[in-house]
Amino acid sequence: MKNFIHLVIISLFPLLTVAQTTLSVEEAIKRGLENNYNIRIQDKQIEKASTLNSWGQAGRYPSVTFIGKASNRDLYYPLTSHENQITGGLNVNWVLFDGFRVNITKARFADLQRLSEGNGMVIVENTVQGIILAYYQLVLNQAEKKVLKRVKQLSYDRLRYVEEQRKVGTSVKFDYLQAKNNYLEDKAKYLSLCVTAQKLERNLAYLMGDSTSVEYKLTSPLTAPQEKYILSDLEQKMKSSNKNLQNQYLSLAVLNDEYRLSKKGDYPSVTLNANYNHGYGWSDAHSGQWESAPVQNLYVEMGIKYNLFNGGIQKRAKKVAKFNIEVQNLQVESLWIGLKNQLLNQHSKYLLEQELFDVAKEAEETSNLNLQIAEEKYKVGAINSFNYRDIQIAYQSAALASVRSKYRLIETNLGLVKLTGGILNSYPTK
Repeated sequence: MKNFIHLVIISLFPLLTVAQTTLSVEEAIKRGLENNYNIRIQDKQIEKASTLNSWGQAGRYPSVTFIGKASNRDLYYPLTSHENQITGGLNVNWVLFDGFRVNITKARFADLQRLSEGNGMVIVENTVQGIILAYYQLVLNQAEKKVLKRVKQLSYDRLRYVEEQRKVGTSVKFDYLQAKNNYLEDKAKYLSLCVTAQKLERNLAYLMGDSTSVEYKLTSPLTAPQEKYILSDLEQKMKSSNKNLQNQYLSLAVLNDEYRLSKKGDYPSVTLNANYNHGYGWSDAHSGQWESAPVQNLYVEMGIKYNLFNGGIQKRAKKVAKFNIEVQNLQVESLWIGLKNQLLNQHSKYLLEQELFDVAKEAEETSNLNLQIAEEKYKVGAINSFNYRDIQIAYQSAALASVRSKYRLIETNLGLVKLTGGILNSYPTK
């Protein structure tokens, strides 16, 4: 029976290993850019804006309509007669001039397409940032589990040590209960992180648009960035490359197009209308016998229309469009000031996190060395269980603080890169 179970486990082992997928942060970004639902939705919006951006949609070309008619008419006075007619023709309508509306509308469609593409870039930036943070949150979770696993193992070793002492009568029940409580406490913390890891994996999978349920084997380490930034350079990059700021300028361009469209009523409108019909008619009005004759009709007309007065609608439309431009200019100015303040705070935070990381790293090294020494001292009875436990907790706090500081440094640096519009240059995109 044992041999059979071993064979089953061995046969299933390749299937079990397939469930774990190796994943680097670059691969996670690539998957997200291909499958993320927000990006796919925005791609459709961009495609729609691109479709509308055409001269035909703007009204440059004439409309041509086919018109077919069939009629039957019976006349009973003074003589009974019947008339039937079938005709088919084309009608052409063409706005030759409408206050430069066509050119302005086409420019507006082009600006709307660029704005849609700009919104798409913001979504891509946010998605890339979200995937990177989700990825490193999972890496951080694994680093935290590694720390707690070591502390849990030390607690377990201490519990076994106390159990052996009890067997030979050199330890009391109080020491055993204390060691067991410490072990159970460390085990509970470790299991809690395991549950958190499952949530983080699901979040990462969602951002990547991955519907499969797999365990990821992460290959990109939690490496603290060491970049040195000059604040003036960051501000210049942000001014030229920040996607939200660029989109505000694109929105301003769209509003300028709408203001120009509101002025089209200051000019006359010139139209061309042409119609051609051809067909046949049948009638018995005169001879009592059916007679047929061709039916043809052709006309071409040009018209001009100029608005003399419409209750001030045109004037108010221009004022409203101008107000919209003024509001947008204020929004651009407000956004720029807000971005500068955000950049100052983010840069200060980055410098602080660099210093905190150096402190945390040194504290971890010190506490790790202290733990190694304490472990030997405890085994030879040089320190008691309370002191040993305090040193364990000190190591746990220092080690967790070190990896968390490393993650915060990555997060803060990523915020700086995104503010300055460089996140798509630093990481692969479509």
